Amino acid sequence: MTPVAGIKGPNMSQLPLVNASESHHGLVLSHGPWEQALRAILMDPGLIAAGSIRAVSVSGGTEWLVDRLDVVTDLPQGSQRWPLTNWIILSMERSGQTAMQVIQQARPRQSQTVVAVVLNGHERGKWEGVVHQQGHCFPLQSLRVVGPGMLALDHQTGFPAEPIPEQGRWSRTAGALGASLWRQVRSSHVLLVGCGRNGTLAAWQLAGLGVSHLTLVDPDQLELANLDAMPGMALDDVGQFKVLALARHLVEFNPDLLVHCQPEPVTEILARLRGRFQLVISCVDQEAARLAVSWLSRELLIPHLDIGTSITRDDRGQTELSGDVRLLLPSDGCVECVGGIAVREQSLYEFAAPRGSLHRGEPIAWHQQRAGSLGHLNGVAVGAGLELWLSLLRGTTSSFWQRIAWSTATCRVDGATVQAAEDCPHCRPVRETA
Repeated sequence: MTPVAGIKGPNMSQLPLVNASESHHGLVLSHGPWEQALRAILMDPGLIAAGSIRAVSVSGGTEWLVDRLDVVTDLPQGSQRWPLTNWIILSMERSGQTAMQVIQQARPRQSQTVVAVVLNGHERGKWEGVVHQQGHCFPLQSLRVVGPGMLALDHQTGFPAEPIPEQGRWSRTAGALGASLWRQVRSSHVLLVGCGRNGTLAAWQLAGLGVSHLTLVDPDQLELANLDAMPGMALDDVGQFKVLALARHLVEFNPDLLVHCQPEPVTEILARLRGRFQLVISCVDQEAARLAVSWLSRELLIPHLDIGTSITRDDRGQTELSGDVRLLLPSDGCVECVGGIAVREQSLYEFAAPRGSLHRGEPIAWHQQRAGSLGHLNGVAVGAGLELWLSLLRGTTSSFWQRIAWSTATCRVDGATVQAAEDCPHCRPVRETA
């Protein structure tokens, strides 16, 4: 981050707002703290919400993540906090007060990073924000709330204003989704981990919905046995990395789609996965990879959609088809406390083990764990998962576990909202600060 102009020093009344055109500053909040704080300051505009923030470097800039907000009556002062603390001030506009004036009144130390956000009490969705860092002030450019509705506001226009296509390629999809949902889907960047059978179907369905940006992660190469349930793949693709072959076909389908490929294990590249994602999907058959995605979801405050299918046969030769879909918000649970991990200790070891470490335990052939795979079953599970995501964007659902099973031609569908387990070690850091 290189400021264009600015001065350093304690004279807050002369601190300028720097036009940091080369760096994006965004704010991301969990829905629980946001709703509690918003409700309080709407009822009493004299109140202020304040809390700690943490920074995550993403492509093109920095996102400031908020896990906790407390409602207070007095404006926090920099002199009252430790020199290296980072914090946020959220308030309602009073008598034309600006975010810069809030920063000036709070008088943060030069070593402190402070984000000030002032909500417009007259125009819904309008706000302004300023980031004070190292004696400079930068405009805050986006605000996102991770939760039902997945609120996303731009600092200039408030709600996005992309026109809805009335004819042409996307007209029917936009007509089915509606204006608000179409804009959210269209502007989404989705991280997809696992590009096998379920992952390939998820990528095609996302591209068909009009998602503008995909990042694909999978270390495997395409095998002949993959072709029967991976649409779009051809014989000429066998031997290539799955992510590269899939990306090429997706771009042929939609030349406007931006695709990034990572042909490496997700457990080894977590530090590099720092995009401004609106959703992370895991379609993996290894628990260590599933845990890694769950950790990334909590760390970056991103909804996590986990999709899995299974075909098994009992001792009598009866076949059961099942699909498990878990939509998990960072504050509402993870794959360990919602559904569980099959071999917990081994999975945790593989997740945390250094690169190149030997695998623990006896290797298990795929046919000892499941009878095979069917494309139509995978399609049902992936479709159910993406509909959960669309429901989240609509604001009609939160964290949810959907289970689908067929046995002797009978279909059973079960689903329920979920919450984090009280003793879950992965969810505790978020829950304790939420």
